[in-house]
Amino acid sequence: MPSDGYVLDTRLLIEAGRGDSDVVALLQVLDAADMTIVVPALAVTGAIVDAATDDQLALMRGIGRLDSATFAGLAEYDDAADLGAMRSEPHGDHELWDVQTVLRAALRGCPILTVDAARAGRPPCGNSRGNSR
Repeated sequence: MPSDGYVLDTRLLIEAGRGDSDVVALLQVLDAADMTIVVPALAVTGAIVDAATDDQLALMRGIGRLDSATFAGLAEYDDAADLGAMRSEPHGDHELWDVQTVLRAALRGCPILTVDAARAGRPPCGNSRGNSR
């Protein structure tokens, strides 16, 4: 299944909020190429927990305003149930924002865009949905 964009993780959002010029430039290139940028709701929450200034918050809000950005919230009961199930899997001791990022990537068939090379390619917990939905 070909990728239809990228899912942003919390660490990338934090760096964008800090004004990392490489991250901001990459997001601008993806937006100009009309590449879908999936922004998980809980990744935003995790990044804002880390935000120290109003300027950082404004930069993170700007990501959500990019033309190619799509916000991935918890829209249905099953979304929340799947998130909880993934979090409770063995080795599921990760923040819920990391778990939602992995779930969104699995559901869309998109890679996760991160600045954390140590975590790249290693989902924080098991694979996607265990239900029949």
